[in-house]
Order: sequence, then C-alpha cells, then structure tokens
Amino acid sequence: MPRIPADVTQNHNPTISGLTAAVDDGDPEPIPLVRCADLGPTGTTPLIVNTDDIVRLTPVEPAGIHEVYVVPTITGGEQTFTEAISYQWTVGNGSFSTGTSGGPVDLFGNPAPLFTDWYAPEPGDLSEVTDVPLWIVQRDDRLGEAWFESCLRVMP
Repeated sequence: MPRIPADVTQNHNPTISGLTAAVDDGDPEPIPLVRCADLGPTGTTPLIVNTDDIVRLTPVEPAGIHEVYVVPTITGGEQTFTEAISYQWTVGNGSFSTGTSGGPVDLFGNPAPLFTDWYAPEPGDLSEVTDVPLWIVQRDDRLGEAWFESCLRVMP
C-alpha cells in the first residue's frame, strides 16, 4: 500500500487480555482461554455452571486496542478514524442474548456493549456433566481479526 497520506500506519490484529464471566448477576471472574480438548493436558479447570444459569461474558480489552488511523479522501485530503472492535460469539450448546457485541459507537456517541449473555442448556437437555466449547472471533475496522476459544462446564 502506498504511504498516502504520509502518516498512514499498518493495521495490527486485535487481541484481548482475557475473558470474564458473571454467573447469574454475580461478580465477574476471569475464565481461562483454553480449549475443552486441552483442559486435561494443561490441568485447567473451566468455569463450572448449572443448567439454566445465565452467564454474562465480557472480553477484557488491552490498552491501545482501538487504533487511530488515517485514510486518504477522494478530494486529496485525509480523514482520521478510531477503530471499533466487534465480537462474534459461538457456542457448542445453549444460546446467546446476542451473537455479536462491540462495534461502532451509536448515534449519540455511546460505546457499544462488549458483553453477551449466554444461557446454559435447559435441565432436560443434559444427562451428564458436559464441557461446552466457546469461540470468540474479534474483528477490527481494517479487516484485522483474532480467534479465541474457551470452555464452559455445565452440571446437569
């Protein structure tokens, strides 16, 4: 890409510092970003929830994640923007209040909420302890992306 305008900068893929979970309006606590398949080999304990629990999942964004960048305009000038970060949530069982979070500010300048609520499976849906995979896809405005995975253990 040509250096037009001269102060254009390259995009850095987004990242998160961690992920927190608040079960049934409790206090948020960090949960490990470890795949279900890697729990045993790494000795990691996932977040343990009951069927019918509601878990608020919130990514922890590091400082500087919202990069400021400059783009050329068609009139030969330049315009400065600040990146918005969005999240796509996917899970192996249960459901979300919304499948996406984050993104640009609204018309009034309020930042978009980063969290989503995960509804654990219904009591009749599970007959044994089940590890449920959770995937988070993070994207920025300049096509940068990162994938993260975690695991939620559901008790019947």
